[in-house]
Amino acid sequence: MPRKTLKVLNPHEKKTEVYEGVLLQVLLRRAGVPQGDGLRGATMATYVLAEAADGYRVVFSLAELDSNSFQDRCPTRKTTRPLDEDAEILNRGQGSN
Repeated sequence: MPRKTLKVLNPHEKKTEVYEGVLLQVLLRRAGVPQGDGLRGATMATYVLAEAADGYRVVFSLAELDSNSFQDRCPTRKTTRPLDEDAEILNRGQGSN
């Protein structure tokens, strides 16, 4: 899958960090997740749970990640080092634990 690079300023360390990864929309499309005009009705309550190896978790609704609105990235590398191999992104449906 094609990878993108993103440079961001880390406000805590006051330095630029470079992340690399696949666009999240590409991963979601490949997983068969509804996007664009297919994102209607009950699928609007579906969400993605991103969880890091250190236990940090964040939830995004599919509406927040819709490919017509956002260019979110799914980084797998920081600067030139891979991110923790235990990090994962889970697609969970409405009411999943």
